Amino acid sequence: MSEAFRCGRRGPWAANSPFKYDQVEKGDHYRDGGTCSYCGSVSQEAFLAFIEAGGEVGPTDKSYKAYLHGTDTAQAPGIKFYFQHLDEAGMRKFIELVNAKRMRIGYPGHFYVRPYFCVPVKADAA
Repeated sequence: MSEAFRCGRRGPWAANSPFKYDQVEKGDHYRDGGTCSYCGSVSQEAFLAFIEAGGEVGPTDKSYKAYLHGTDTAQAPGIKFYFQHLDEAGMRKFIELVNAKRMRIGYPGHFYVRPYFCVPVKADAA
């Protein structure tokens, strides 16, 4: 079993939360198949490696989720990825891959809804 962590899908941890699931501080782990024991997402490392290997990211109408579709180099039919599994460096890497057009995005070729951590920047703002 992998090292325990707190899945980002649980929301912010608060000691006074009325929800039992919020009380778990570090009880989640990646199962043998590489998916999160809480939400079923693949890890940040697996997600970024999948993209760099040429896998297709399937857009959804959610700002927090994408599906991974297999290719000859990376098989992952219908596996999901929740963006809450990205740390700050992972978010930067994701944005870098999108901006460099090094990410295969499924039909229609763009995200229906931007991932929650992505904001548009004016071209002259650089």
